[in-house]
Amino acid sequence: YADHLTAGAPSPQDVLRVAIDTSCAGVLIDTFTKGDRRLPHWIAPPVLRDWRDEARSEGILTAVAGALRQDDLPW
Repeated sequence: YADHLTAGAPSPQDVLRVAIDTSCAGVLIDTFTKGDRRLPHWIAPPVLRDWRDEARSEGILTAVAGALRQDDLPW
């Protein structure tokens, strides 16, 4: 989860490390909190880009969710 501290879950980076170590096909970042906050509220674009780029460099597919809207696509 992007809001992993709220969820009591591992960070997206920790999840990516495990995905790389176990040869997962893909990873997803979503939000645990389902309210008025969307994914862009929880993770900065450069952090998300780095996460995506690292996953892709390892051949891992990436997906994002978290109440995204059309105007979030450039982000």
